[in-house]
Amino acid sequence: MKPLTLLISATLASVSCASAAPSSAQPTSPEAWDFFRNEVHPILKAHCVKCHGGEKVKGGLILTSRKALLKGGETGASLDPETPAKSLLLDMMSYRDSDHEMPPAGKRPEAELKILEKWLAMGAPYDPALETAGIQTAEAHAPAAPTENPANWWAYRPVPQVQEPGWARNPVDAFLFKGLADSGLRPNPPASREHLVRRAYYDLLGLPPSPEEVKSFVADRAPDAWPRLIDSLLARPQYGEKWARHWMDLVRYAESEGFERDSEKPQIWRYRDYLIDAFNQDLPYNQFLTEQLAGDELPQPTRESLTATGFLRLMQFDDEPADRLLAKYDLLADNVLVTAETFLGMSLGCARCHDHKKDPISQRDYYSFMAFFHGMREYGATRTQPLMWASEDERPKLAKERRQKLEALDRDHQSRAQILLDWHARNAPNEPASQILVQPAPGAENAWRHTATDPGSHWRAENFNAEQWSITPETPAKAGSSLWMRARFGLAQVPEKFGMQIEYAGQTEVFLNGTLVFQGQDLPHGTRFLDLSRFKNLKSSLHTGANVLAIRVTLAEDGRLPRIAFYQGRSPLHVAERLLRGPKAGDLAALNKKLGGDVLALANSDSAAWLELVEKPLGIPLSAVSETGPAPAPLAVHRRGSPHNPGDPVTAAFPAVLSGASAPVPAEVVPIGKNSSGRRLALAQWMVRPENPLVSRVLVNRLWQHHFGRGLVPSSNEFGRLGDTPSHPELLDYLARAFVEKGWSIKAMHRLLMNSEAYQMSSLSNPAALAKDPENRLLWRFPMRRLTAEELRDSILSVSGTLKPDRFGPPVHPPLPAAVLETQSVPGRGWPKQTSEETARRSVYVHVKRSLSVPLLSNHDQAATDSPCAVRFTSTVPTQALGMLNSEFLEEQAGHFASRLRREVGDEPAAQIRRGLRLALQREPSKEEVALCLNTLSKFQNELQLPKESALQRVALMILNLNEFLYLD
Repeated sequence: MKPLTLLISATLASVSCASAAPSSAQPTSPEAWDFFRNEVHPILKAHCVKCHGGEKVKGGLILTSRKALLKGGETGASLDPETPAKSLLLDMMSYRDSDHEMPPAGKRPEAELKILEKWLAMGAPYDPALETAGIQTAEAHAPAAPTENPANWWAYRPVPQVQEPGWARNPVDAFLFKGLADSGLRPNPPASREHLVRRAYYDLLGLPPSPEEVKSFVADRAPDAWPRLIDSLLARPQYGEKWARHWMDLVRYAESEGFERDSEKPQIWRYRDYLIDAFNQDLPYNQFLTEQLAGDELPQPTRESLTATGFLRLMQFDDEPADRLLAKYDLLADNVLVTAETFLGMSLGCARCHDHKKDPISQRDYYSFMAFFHGMREYGATRTQPLMWASEDERPKLAKERRQKLEALDRDHQSRAQILLDWHARNAPNEPASQILVQPAPGAENAWRHTATDPGSHWRAENFNAEQWSITPETPAKAGSSLWMRARFGLAQVPEKFGMQIEYAGQTEVFLNGTLVFQGQDLPHGTRFLDLSRFKNLKSSLHTGANVLAIRVTLAEDGRLPRIAFYQGRSPLHVAERLLRGPKAGDLAALNKKLGGDVLALANSDSAAWLELVEKPLGIPLSAVSETGPAPAPLAVHRRGSPHNPGDPVTAAFPAVLSGASAPVPAEVVPIGKNSSGRRLALAQWMVRPENPLVSRVLVNRLWQHHFGRGLVPSSNEFGRLGDTPSHPELLDYLARAFVEKGWSIKAMHRLLMNSEAYQMSSLSNPAALAKDPENRLLWRFPMRRLTAEELRDSILSVSGTLKPDRFGPPVHPPLPAAVLETQSVPGRGWPKQTSEETARRSVYVHVKRSLSVPLLSNHDQAATDSPCAVRFTSTVPTQALGMLNSEFLEEQAGHFASRLRREVGDEPAAQIRRGLRLALQREPSKEEVALCLNTLSKFQNELQLPKESALQRVALMILNLNEFLYLD
């Protein structure tokens, strides 16, 4: 049975808006009231009132008074006075429609339904005594009436020009302190300089300052000491590592696909490196947004702009969907959702199946927005065919070098191979070699079907129908064009040896039953016997019965068609090798002497050097977006969200509530070239127009959130009616306009916010202020916060002295307990073994696998990866303390911490304790704190008889578990 919350939203929201309430008067006969009290009220009280009149009111419907019953909820009146038997209330409780079933726990007996039907026919009388006995009225819970013009919602209005108050040194303070004064509150005094320096380091770098850095700032009393500190931190490379992680939360960054196998996303880590570099370079936000949405559609794409489009490749991916068409649009819907929430703060996803219930966003708006992304190549194809990047200057040089190396290898191979094949023909003509499964020429059994016309993205799948393909291309092959080839073959059993005989010059991709098993670039002329047994993907993809071999080739300059055969067993070269090692071994010396080398090396025609050259594409592989061409396939509204039920066609267009007269809505975007439609570029350019009311507001709100603990709009991914209103609307608008005027510079906004007196306030409590504003919405004090999961791990590594400064590159895989590794859907796969020393890098470089996580990070509320994470949870659960005290990682790092203390200050216990507390807490410890730690150290040594090294390790572990280490301020 459906959960109640889902049932209410699905049932009540699907009926049309409220109709006029019936005007029939309340029946006043005592008999009618008795019937309600004795027969009806027990049913409503037991099965309805809990959700429709008690502490909860779902769907705006209340059943505790007759007036509320007649008014109804979001669906309209519950009673039809003209035809009571067809009343909505009775329809739902009778389960007449599978979508309208109340109560969700199960249909009530027919006897109860007869009672309700009789009661409604009587005009739904209520006993006034029960109706008014302390039960809330309908007016108290009535849904808010919509404004006359939904576009007048604050977030959809243009950003106004806000007059900057002139009485404060920083405009942030003027707006905030005015709100405090109006409420009779005063801001807290400034925080200590020790607290300030720690706050700045963690906010900008995510790392603790060293004791020496704290001492230097505390001693610097120059008026510009604080602004200089901010500038110095913004210039450090660790800044980008910290702030890239905030963005990774929003875009649900992960380096694996999700679903059952949760395979790795090839090369997606380069997008993470792009983010780090973009923040460090202070890339203007309008360019940052544009590159992520349409870096491939820029007039002159760069490696960075192409890498940025990895933003659109971060979704979960089901490589075996039950419904391929639905899976395709699920991926597009995911990109629509993340784009709208991340950049616009809009929940467009609500309109996939029906018009938005709260905001003026129609279902047509939704699919018009999706049309901007409809021309992208599907991820399932491009993940195995990454976009290769090399500059125009580099590419010819790289191609020439590869051709020269291949030609040298093949000249040697061809001469030796021919001698060995001739020897085989003379000495063992009847020796069985291989069985051809797919013939190299057309017309024979199990021959190729091929076409020069793109058959679509699923052409390599087993169930794809290629019967309509021509045996040969209808048009002459052209250099640089593609040829798609398919063949079927049967196997009684899976062979141990299999290979491919190929005579071809060009690029080749080989798929077996849909899995990529070989990828070759610029294959030279001449016959090659490739032993494919070494490719594990091929062995695992073969199965008994029918198999499908699918190959895509890009024709070389001479346009020569390929000759490719697929076989099981050994090639003639391998048979000759076996014979030469056995009965014919006497011939081996003569052949070797004749060739001046080892002839048996020829049998390994898939030698490592040759394969490395042909399998490695030119340039750097990127997980980037590309388009199918200048004219994307048409798109229609999906009725009820199903692509199998198309409705009216749509074209790319901006949401009507935001477009207005000043932002053109393109009926058709002008293509920018033969390879792309230019739609996403048009979308990005519209987003960053100064008159767009959301993009700048959303971004400055996020910056405020990460500096002050909560956004001016707490629902930072939802600026519509489903979200919160701003606590300081004028301040939000001032910051949004200032952001654009400062050239979309994020670092400039850091300086503006952090140089305010509000940012430099202490976090001390104030009973009077706490009574008036317990949630600190007016910001009378600076909010305390716990370290994020990544900050905690990085701080432990930093304090222990093991943190490596290495930046960028493939992710690291910290050692995990065996029990944790067993939780994977495919145990033992996807988490390579690396040492603690190799993986002691910042947490932003730790591999993000959707089905597996590092316990320390997951225990401390690391962001989920299935949807955008605008605000992280801050939970307090026992596993956090248990992991900090007992995990292998903490034990190991406590040992390194103790070793660092001995190395830096020697064996004097008091000096070790003082140094340890300074490193962990970034302040001078008190005499009492040092004495307490020394007493604990003594107990470990004297009472527990621990060696002094082990005792110091235990004290180091205790220091890493102090609340002051885990919390700021």
